[in-house]
Amino acid sequence: MRKWKMWEIMVGGVLLIALAYFLYISIPRNSHTLSYNEISAESRLRSLVSCEAMWVHYDLDGNGKKDYWTYDISCLYRMIMLKNPLKEITSVNPLINLTFVRADAAAAADDVFGKGIIELWTGITQTAVPASGYLFRAMERDENGNLYNQNEFKGVKALNESKFAFTAYPVKYGETGYRTFIFNEEGTIYGIDTGSDARKIIIQWPGVNPETIDGPVVGRKWHRTQ
Repeated sequence: MRKWKMWEIMVGGVLLIALAYFLYISIPRNSHTLSYNEISAESRLRSLVSCEAMWVHYDLDGNGKKDYWTYDISCLYRMIMLKNPLKEITSVNPLINLTFVRADAAAAADDVFGKGIIELWTGITQTAVPASGYLFRAMERDENGNLYNQNEFKGVKALNESKFAFTAYPVKYGETGYRTFIFNEEGTIYGIDTGSDARKIIIQWPGVNPETIDGPVVGRKWHRTQ
């Protein structure tokens, strides 16, 4: 049997290390994926500012009041598409698209508001489809514990004259993301690591100043992400 020379062993070792390093940098790291998912979730939440502004400016619910839509995300899309306030918007809404809308974890059922916006239900289902590992939904209560859904739209409380809030959370904590994000009419996104899959869904605004409030994990406070 041929004996390997020392220099051959050393060269072989170097080549193996180089190969291992190449494979390491070539394979996408999970942390990179999680970062992308979280950035994407923030971006989608931020787009809701324009949607709510459009709702108010064009009075999409037709009630003559400057109020916000607080029921869900899917109906923001459907009403904007139905009313078509920007003439260049046809089948694609640049502010909120179907990928985002399908990720609404609490989308309005197709019989809640009757006819008028349900025609635009195409492509939206009651089974949420995650967008970049995240699901989204309208938050239910404000910092005082009051429901966001205050005023009626077609007989259902779905509007608020001064407030709205939405949340984004990972489908699988630790696998598709760590942080949960919240966002309201003030325009600041806050994030927090909830520490577990069971505590990732936040549906009440944590306080007047979230940065002073503990999240699900004691001592771990909300922080601004922008």
